[in-house]
Amino acid sequence: DIEPANMVALDALVELYDKLNRSSELIATLQTKAELVGTNAQRVEIHSHIATLFLDRFRNQAEAIKSYETVLELDPYNSDAITFLKDMYEKRREWEKLIEVHKREVETFKSAAEKAAGLKLIADLATDKLRKPEVAAELWIEVRKQAPEDSDALEALEKIYEKTKDFA
Repeated sequence: DIEPANMVALDALVELYDKLNRSSELIATLQTKAELVGTNAQRVEIHSHIATLFLDRFRNQAEAIKSYETVLELDPYNSDAITFLKDMYEKRREWEKLIEVHKREVETFKSAAEKAAGLKLIADLATDKLRKPEVAAELWIEVRKQAPEDSDALEALEKIYEKTKDFA
């Protein structure tokens, strides 16, 4: 209470709350610590730990999602957060968020072939699940930029343009 930013005291509380299995206090202390640490890497580690606690001790997927979303704000290409959020967004049918996370993942791919395949998966998802033709068309155009010879992309664009009556 006297020094709320005292890291030694916060670390001692984290250890104590963990041993006593006082999960709510542990999470609150970790959240305080995350605000005070100096680097993004430390914040990422703490928020990842918080997400794990929400899942393991409370079975609270919604709070775990929030923690992993914070991880992605701090580290946009964090593979653990991307993997978890892809799974959760698909289960929850949050298609727009799922597409955004997939896009981040594709940005980490090294080869043009991998990127094209990843974009194609996202474009298929947008076409089948999102049902927003403008988003799907944009993604299929990106597939065509990565793989101009891809006939699936051309066919998908043709169907989208016919459906939206975009004949130009």
